[in-house]
Amino acid sequence: WARRSVEETDLDMNKYFTPKRILIAVFTAAMVSITSVSLTNSGGAAGGRTNAPGESNCTGCHSGTLQTSGTNFNNVSLTNNFTGGGYIPDSTYTITLSYTQSGKSKFGMQLTCLDGSNLMAGSFANTTTATSITSSVISGGTRSYVRQTSSGNSGTGGRSWSFEWTAPSTNKGDLTLYTVVNSDNNNGNNGGDIIIAREFTLSPSSLLPVASASAANTTVCQGAFIDLIGSGTNSPTSY
Repeated sequence: WARRSVEETDLDMNKYFTPKRILIAVFTAAMVSITSVSLTNSGGAAGGRTNAPGESNCTGCHSGTLQTSGTNFNNVSLTNNFTGGGYIPDSTYTITLSYTQSGKSKFGMQLTCLDGSNLMAGSFANTTTATSITSSVISGGTRSYVRQTSSGNSGTGGRSWSFEWTAPSTNKGDLTLYTVVNSDNNNGNNGGDIIIAREFTLSPSSLLPVASASAANTTVCQGAFIDLIGSGTNSPTSY
């Protein structure tokens, strides 16, 4: 048999071992990428993940199907200190978003508040280190978001996040608070998490003055007088 050169032997070794090395490198890079995403988002994802119109949700980074009903959906709750069952323009309120699920210890969230035209309604402020505020441009408009922080993602069987919301300066009618919660299995990657989206309606307070005016006659002739009837609740100042 003929003696083979060192160069030929090296070429054969590369032929067999290079694909394996490439596969290991790709796998390692993928695992690092998955872990990096998981660790980075532990302090809150970028804005635009509340499932509001024009937005995505946390399933963009976490595997699983978005839940919009069922037991986990019902475990997402909202409390506030509204007066008269709703908001008064230019008033500031404390709102708390809560989620409970036995056996879970890591949780994430993001929320925003929009009016009927899908525009940002009101503004947010932090009250604890468990939340932070971020923003994003969606459909040409800037929206603000509340999200969890690294110090606000742990809990035993549940987690609550409190923050301040200042209502719009004028009555905008019913507003929608879009929320997404991530119930995490804490395995260090993006698999096996539960993502829930729930919407809450914020209505104007019943304490706001309401005025109504109408005409006594529905059909009149030119030059005739019309009697106007006015009424109101909670002391309106004009009609």
